[in-house]
Amino acid sequence: LFPAWARPVRLVDTREASVPDQHWGLDGRPLDGEAVLRFPVAAWRGIPKNAALAVNVTSVEPSADGYVSVWDCAKPQPPTPVQNPRRSEAVASRTVVSSGGEICVMSATPAHMVVDLVGVWVR
Repeated sequence: LFPAWARPVRLVDTREASVPDQHWGLDGRPLDGEAVLRFPVAAWRGIPKNAALAVNVTSVEPSADGYVSVWDCAKPQPPTPVQNPRRSEAVASRTVVSSGGEICVMSATPAHMVVDLVGVWVR
């Protein structure tokens, strides 16, 4: 078990055009609806490839009602979402996701995405 960080560590924030390691090429634009955002976590700050990660996922200003899924990119997308935001809402949810090295996030409708790492467990 790795200790949880004292404060969350920001992995993704698509709103931040000035922080390249957080906007993942979106340059301040929201993630397109049904587009999958993949970001590596293996070896980042010593995180092993086989870790389980506690993440806080926030969808910001979705353009319509929808859902957000989060999963290990090495596996199929799960059939259940981690949240169901409504148009223009900001909705946060915490989930635990296994990591084969990359995490995938998908919003059914265009929305900004914020992902914070809040804990790590090693299997």
